[in-house]
Amino acid sequence: MADDSPYIRSRYEQGILVIEVIPKRLSEESQVFALRNEIVAAIRESDSDDIIIDMKNVEYLTSIALLPFVGIRGAVEQRGGRVVLSEPAGIVVDVLTVSQLIVENRESANHLQMADSLESAIVLLKSGSDTRV
Repeated sequence: MADDSPYIRSRYEQGILVIEVIPKRLSEESQVFALRNEIVAAIRESDSDDIIIDMKNVEYLTSIALLPFVGIRGAVEQRGGRVVLSEPAGIVVDVLTVSQLIVENRESANHLQMADSLESAIVLLKSGSDTRV
């Protein structure tokens, strides 16, 4: 996986692929396309259907940064899995909520889920729950 990437770090926690987004700001088109490509490649190389995107480093994003999340959702949907964003900052939650990529209660597979911590994200995926923790 993308061990030398300036955009992501990947690892497994309890059999779930965890992709940590490294940049603090997601606002440049070239950066966002590279991020999307690396995340989707990591998902496709993984044996895990469920994915956690660790957002603790991201402090700011613009609308162009929505692109990776659409790509992530599509790649995981193809596998029948789910995506949980862990530790998203307030602005990240605001942008993704306005864009309807995340919802408080998951109504369909077209939405990403959120968790306040990595541990909560793991519990959410392991429990099969569809609400934010």
